[in-house]
Amino acid sequence: FMNIFDFSVIKIFDNDSSSISEFINSITHQKHDFKDNIELILIDLGSIDGSNQLVLDYKSEFPENIKVLEAEDKYDAYNLALENARGKFIHFSENQDILNENTLSIIYKSISKYSDEADIFALSNNESGIFDLNDYPEHSLIDLDCAFINRNAAEGISFNEKLSDCADKLFISQIIQKKEKVVLVKGKHFTSPEEESEEETLSKENVQNKFDYFFNFLLKCCDKPYIQYII
Repeated sequence: FMNIFDFSVIKIFDNDSSSISEFINSITHQKHDFKDNIELILIDLGSIDGSNQLVLDYKSEFPENIKVLEAEDKYDAYNLALENARGKFIHFSENQDILNENTLSIIYKSISKYSDEADIFALSNNESGIFDLNDYPEHSLIDLDCAFINRNAAEGISFNEKLSDCADKLFISQIIQKKEKVVLVKGKHFTSPEEESEEETLSKENVQNKFDYFFNFLLKCCDKPYIQYII
């Protein structure tokens, strides 16, 4: 797809009728104009509570900006979104994160300044600026839901579904090593309501197998000194 938006914001939902409208409104009401600059990709993991219809109602209101897809699980959804995204930069919104109304405007200013030097721009609580990972290796550890990622830099890279939660880190590391720089943008950019969530219960053997696979795969694709911070 041709990149025709500044941002593609990606969100999966699964029986989220109580919260999905608040999230969508936080994107459509960004100061960085929604209709001209933002694509919203919403992916249903099999909702049966009416949230899918809520999402479709928003799509009817913004048919050019909102895309609704279906997938079986998180990383299948993320890979599907990557295939369909038309934004220059992509952002994966996880949990119940709500972006503040000026977040995308602030990020876009940094992108306009540093897009030739870095592919990943990350929300930060206490630091700002561009950092060379060879000098600041600790900044190589970027959370997926804080990152805005150059869509072209992600071309040909996907989430490895065998890795479960490690897939986020591997995806980021494969992109970040291309230019070996990251831009941090300081501020309070979103709110995250605290919620109890069910976590996958993994046996000790299963965890070890996933880590071994992640470790070996990561070493094959990245041999930089800052890799220790990701591992």
